Amino acid sequence: MDHLGLGGFVLPSSKVRAFATWFYQLKCNLLRFEIDRDGIPAYQWEKRGVSLYTTSNIRKYREPRNATFRLMNRIERDV
Repeated sequence: MDHLGLGGFVLPSSKVRAFATWFYQLKCNLLRFEIDRDGIPAYQWEKRGVSLYTTSNIRKYREPRNATFRLMNRIERDV
């Protein structure tokens, strides 16, 4: 079975396309306000993790925590 590294995780190649689509949708839902505000197409828009995962953001907002748990569960399922 072929594997591909993605964000520091190794996924089976047969799972990469579905995971990438799922991750893109998660990004669009979680960060819609910022994507729309910046006026950049979502597929080109990026936010560094260091900007999203600050101590104050994690304490203040539930959404990044929930998204992180969803992300980890998805990776665990696909590996």
